[in-house]
Amino acid sequence: GALVTRLSQYLTWDDILVLDALLVTWAALFYVTIDHLTTSLTQMRQSGRQLLNAQQDFQASEERYRTLVENLGEGICLVNPQEDFTFANPAVESIFGAPSGGLVGRNLREFTSPEQFARLRDQTQIRERGEKSTFQAEILQPNGYRRMVSVTSTPRYNTDGQFAGSLAIVRFRTPVRTIVVFSGLALL
Repeated sequence: GALVTRLSQYLTWDDILVLDALLVTWAALFYVTIDHLTTSLTQMRQSGRQLLNAQQDFQASEERYRTLVENLGEGICLVNPQEDFTFANPAVESIFGAPSGGLVGRNLREFTSPEQFARLRDQTQIRERGEKSTFQAEILQPNGYRRMVSVTSTPRYNTDGQFAGSLAIVRFRTPVRTIVVFSGLALL
């Protein structure tokens, strides 16, 4: 009413009809936009729930992984290309004679003779070429004991595909027992 009366002072009826059509179109667009926003908000809520569920699943998976790695009887460690420990599970700390949390940041050189460290560097070069290797090594524990270990090591790469170090499974090497058969008796 009043708006049309006021507008009629400045506009012709054709102008008013065009404006009316524009208002109807704008209202329709506004309704579609509101409807779209409502739909988008609903989808965002669903996505948020899915993200929360995915995050909870990830946390549960991470906890299972942590429990597995921490309780595994074999040593697992990560070393960078300079042979510094970047991760070590409790079993590998025990094998190396280090206290809990005592390997990360330390270098393999601290636990080997110079000759043995040179052999380890040769093994690292194999992994730099992308190859897995299994080998025997002698480690020197801080208490002075020498231990023979078996190592299976695979290369690790960063997100750019560059060599980032090695993942190693380390276990004590069990000496092979010789069985001697003498007059029908087995001696170990």
